Amino acid sequence: MGVLKSHKKVLDFKRSRDVVFDITRVPPLSDIRAVLTNIYTVGLAQLMEAIQKVPGVNCVITGGDWNGYTTEAKDYALQNQIGLFTNSEFFGALWWTNFHEYHKKDEEGHPIYRYKSA
Repeated sequence: MGVLKSHKKVLDFKRSRDVVFDITRVPPLSDIRAVLTNIYTVGLAQLMEAIQKVPGVNCVITGGDWNGYTTEAKDYALQNQIGLFTNSEFFGALWWTNFHEYHKKDEEGHPIYRYKSA
């Protein structure tokens, strides 16, 4: 994860269980415990499974920008302050204090989410 190592808001990270990343960001930004998946469409069931399998997880990333998530999963994540992102969304979220709220914007400033049907 050379991109993660060179990100300006990342001080350090440790990888475990092949898919778990404990990321220390520059102060005053909070640390992130992320799980990397490769699920084409992350639904609420897949999100809950990731949360239950990895204690303390506060971010779920579905690798590949062709992947996405359901509105139900994203709504649950936002309500519970859990980041749910595609790969490129995640690297944008690293800059934000409340990283779980990160979203790309369209030309008019409206949020863009990677919604897909389950």
